[in-house]
Amino acid sequence: MHIWSSLIFVGLCREEKVELWKVIAGSFGSFFEDFSNWYVLINQLEFWSRYSL
Repeated sequence: MHIWSSLIFVGLCREEKVELWKVIAGSFGSFFEDFSNWYVLINQLEFWSRYSL
């Protein structure tokens, strides 16, 4: 009974899980893009502050 119910659950939720993973991957992707942009920006600011003084 337990195996059948879990199989049905997996079958029903497979598409929903795919959508969920797309959302998670998308949010992580945008986070890493923002993080790399901030990293570049901070490095540029550090570079300019070092050489303008």
